[in-house]
Amino acid sequence: MKYQLVDKFLGYVTKPDATNTDGRYLVSGSKNVLINDGEKVESRQGYSLFGAEDATFAPIDASYEWLTSSATELPLRAGNSLLQVYFNGSWETLKSSLTSTNLVFTTWWNNSRKYDELVYVDGSDDTFYWTGGTALYVSATSNSITVSADITRFSTSGTLRIKDSGGTWRTFTYSSYTGAVFTVTTDPTVYTYSTSAPILEDVLSLSNNPASGFNNNFVFTSGNHLVFGSNTSHLIYISKTTAKNDFSFSSPRVAGEGEVLTLDTYGVGGADIEGTMFISAGKSEWYKIAFEQLTVGTTLSETISVKKLKTGAGQGALSHDLITTIGNAIVFVSNEPALRTLGFQENYPDVQMQSLSNPIKPDFDNADFTDGHIKSHKNRIYISAPADSIVYINEVSEDEQGRQRRFWQPPQVFPVQRFAIISDTLYGHSNATPETVKLFDTYSDLENNIDCIAKFAYRNFGSRTDYKVFSRYYSEGYLQSNTELTLTLNYDFGGAAQQVEKTILGTDSDLLFVPDVSNALGDNPLGDVPIGQLNETIDFPKFRTTHQLANRDFFELQTIYSSNNVDQRWQILAHGPNAIQSKNSPTKISR
Repeated sequence: MKYQLVDKFLGYVTKPDATNTDGRYLVSGSKNVLINDGEKVESRQGYSLFGAEDATFAPIDASYEWLTSSATELPLRAGNSLLQVYFNGSWETLKSSLTSTNLVFTTWWNNSRKYDELVYVDGSDDTFYWTGGTALYVSATSNSITVSADITRFSTSGTLRIKDSGGTWRTFTYSSYTGAVFTVTTDPTVYTYSTSAPILEDVLSLSNNPASGFNNNFVFTSGNHLVFGSNTSHLIYISKTTAKNDFSFSSPRVAGEGEVLTLDTYGVGGADIEGTMFISAGKSEWYKIAFEQLTVGTTLSETISVKKLKTGAGQGALSHDLITTIGNAIVFVSNEPALRTLGFQENYPDVQMQSLSNPIKPDFDNADFTDGHIKSHKNRIYISAPADSIVYINEVSEDEQGRQRRFWQPPQVFPVQRFAIISDTLYGHSNATPETVKLFDTYSDLENNIDCIAKFAYRNFGSRTDYKVFSRYYSEGYLQSNTELTLTLNYDFGGAAQQVEKTILGTDSDLLFVPDVSNALGDNPLGDVPIGQLNETIDFPKFRTTHQLANRDFFELQTIYSSNNVDQRWQILAHGPNAIQSKNSPTKISR
């Protein structure tokens, strides 16, 4: 009995009609499933809480993962009027009572202190920075606080914050420190502190930086220049490499000095590629800004070239948070909207722009990317549409010969506004509460069901105009023992001729192929298998099943696999019917 199987899955598409698409593609209606590295379609993993639960209705509006020059990782998030840093196993408040949590972060090298600093802007005309000073409490006297670590990242004098045993942050001004002992100006012993209570240096600020009335909406770093832009100004301010608050320059301009540029419209965001700045402005514009060195007399000077790139309507970035870099290219969500790349390509003299989202254009057209975020991690690009609670994933896979293929995964329903890469693991900051979750972890969404649907394109088995029939449908894959997998077959568009549902149970032992593995001492030759270790696939065995069905004439057939429960896990390796051409003619469509 010959089956017409699909045993390789190519991605997710929605631009072509689902009845005129290769049957190896997933189509609109699919969600919460992934095509894995083994080219199988699988139910996705869920998410778990990272940090304390907080039911306050306030999203995380900004975030940044700072891998400091001291090789410490300091993830930050801003929401609910708080700026927090993940330190010593919990989210600690670095700054409270924020009037805006729409922060944009970058880092800058402080050459005089020989460490990097975190710089951020909040839409006001001030610039904020933090040294990354963190420590744990040991003891206190009437004029000192001793901590458990070297504190060279703290400023030579300033303000530190320590959480008392009641959970309230107390602020102390210090005039100096020696080793791990701060000299403070007020008595800290009037409060009590838990062992290893967190201590953070306070955030510092520069008023009217770069200029009074200039609303700093974004900042990024290029060659240790800080580049400031505003959604309400045509100006771009570039700092000196040696100062956060000096934008002056000579004539002729000397390398490392500041600069002020004027664009044709307001700034939106930007990024650096190999020392070249790219800035998006207005709805449609991109500018390439490069430093070029030349000798004037005996002086090595530096000029800045500004080139407005050729772009189409709506091809400017939607926001600074929807711009990222991958290798030598910028990847961004445009106003069209579309996911586009802007970068250098071999055999082309200048940068080129390409679209990546065309295969799922209807999805992008209908998505709301307001307050969205883009992040690259490993071989995937993640884009959030927070208002829809949808995450889009664009992936690059590589075969054994090194050939690369780019494809889209089906949409993932995640309540995520922003992404974070912490210890090389993907996390999501909530679009509704001041919480952070670990993504693709366990098989439930905070112990709630995951609605997984793999909806394949229609298949007409070589003829759009003839009836087909089949009597059996074959499914093969992997199935966890507690899983209930539903197979739905739509005979003709939307099941117009008939819709059939069948259930595949992980408890049906007749369908399962479970290895007979016993690693008890004496059951196998010594050294062949680890003693007492069971095969890891036992709880995720392979299954094969054929469902018998009454013959029913149809033009095209759609296959859907789905589950909607907690801790359901399945993978589809191959599927298809024993379809043949029907002996009946489609006379009812004749006129």
